[in-house]
Amino acid sequence: MEQVNVTINGFTYKANKEDTLLQVALRNGIYIPHLCYHPDLSLSGICRLCIVEVGSGQLTIACKLNVREGMVVNTETEQVNKARRVNLELLLVNHHMDCIACSSSTNCQLQRAANHIGITEDRLSRLRRPERKLTVDDSNPFFLRDMNKCVLCGICVRTCAEIQGLNAIDFGSRGFSTTISTFADKPLGESICESCGECLVRCPVGALVPKKTEKPVRTVKTVCPYCGCGCAMYAGVRGEKLVSMRGVKSSIVNNGALCVKGRFGCDFVNSPERLKTPLIKKDGEFVQATWEEALDLIAKEFSKYKGDQFAAFASAKITNEENYVIQKFARAVMGTNNVDHCARLCHAPSVAGLAQSLGSGAMTNSIAEVGEAKCIFAIGTNTTVAHPIIGLQVRKAAHKGAKLIVANPKVIDLCRDACLFLQFNPGTDVPLIQGMIKVIVDEGLHDEAFINERTERFEEYKKSLEQFDLDTVEKITGVPKEKIAEAARIYATA
Repeated sequence: MEQVNVTINGFTYKANKEDTLLQVALRNGIYIPHLCYHPDLSLSGICRLCIVEVGSGQLTIACKLNVREGMVVNTETEQVNKARRVNLELLLVNHHMDCIACSSSTNCQLQRAANHIGITEDRLSRLRRPERKLTVDDSNPFFLRDMNKCVLCGICVRTCAEIQGLNAIDFGSRGFSTTISTFADKPLGESICESCGECLVRCPVGALVPKKTEKPVRTVKTVCPYCGCGCAMYAGVRGEKLVSMRGVKSSIVNNGALCVKGRFGCDFVNSPERLKTPLIKKDGEFVQATWEEALDLIAKEFSKYKGDQFAAFASAKITNEENYVIQKFARAVMGTNNVDHCARLCHAPSVAGLAQSLGSGAMTNSIAEVGEAKCIFAIGTNTTVAHPIIGLQVRKAAHKGAKLIVANPKVIDLCRDACLFLQFNPGTDVPLIQGMIKVIVDEGLHDEAFINERTERFEEYKKSLEQFDLDTVEKITGVPKEKIAEAARIYATA
């Protein structure tokens, strides 16, 4: 990557040619006030606070200015501060100034910018317009939305579109009446919002705040206990209480993103109904016991069932390391290979098919690579619910132009992004796939070289497809034959 020399406030710094001036400044510890910039999102320049002076006095915004060799920049001149002050005052005249009561106080980018630029209370009092008394939206179960504190930076809008791929919110109305709105201006809880909280963690002010406002004292890195994606998280702890969850940006699994379950669904550990000590049943009643007593009892009972009398069941929801320990305990301690997993019950056909055709019963691509696919055929899966982080990548691919074909007995969230939806009758997925394959083979869209080199008994299989003409498949599945043929062609030519 080509590097250039940039001089900021009299000091020269190395920078990548593709970087913006704001990125270079922040990376080198130079604060330039900003509200609409976030490293995870596209650039917008909407807040106009990151004004700097380039060369002989030209004013421009740093967030959209790419650096070049020999560039000379000043971030703190009288002309710069005057321009920033005007732009910031235009934001503050409409802003509710209850900073002491705001849960984002001391962690507010607007507050930091005002302190840096030197906004005075007496000047603001002369400029302030009558306060808008917009109703605080508390319809979401996890966070509040207060448009009285919104600065219209657009970060939440871009987050919902670019990170979550949902577009649940956008700018609404015009002029002084502009707000961030849902479709038809419904409360957030009645919209298509999935409560992932991605907008919440990026909001630079107090417009979006969690309903549970306890701040963590320390963080512990952990793994989400819900689906099998294995998202990395930082658990925020205060005393002996779990108070927050946030994603780990460096994780190759979730890249800092979390779904509603991971971000807001882990507080069950604080439930007063959870057991705090082991219970052992004596005379038909459970009585409290020490951990030593409980473990001694388990060891004693397990010792009666060594070898193939014993079986261990693992889980897709725990870590790879924990699954490894379970099988190690079964084999090395209990002396058995009876180790099972929930996937055998719900994914046995797919695991066997993948193992036979691709050599592995697991996915052969990374989660991130899903977002780069050109065609995705999602059959019998509700990905955004079962594995939300993978669902984000499916949406990402669709928004980048990938052809998404959804085949499901019911309408699911991904149907909004699909180019084609095949709503087949329950239990008829095999005839549907066979019908698609017949179209592909009949129209010569299959890969002859791959089939000759890597398959067996293809001619026999090809003959078996004769019973799956499209009229028959349409009658069985309930899917119009035109849609079946279109899906087959899209999939085969991607």
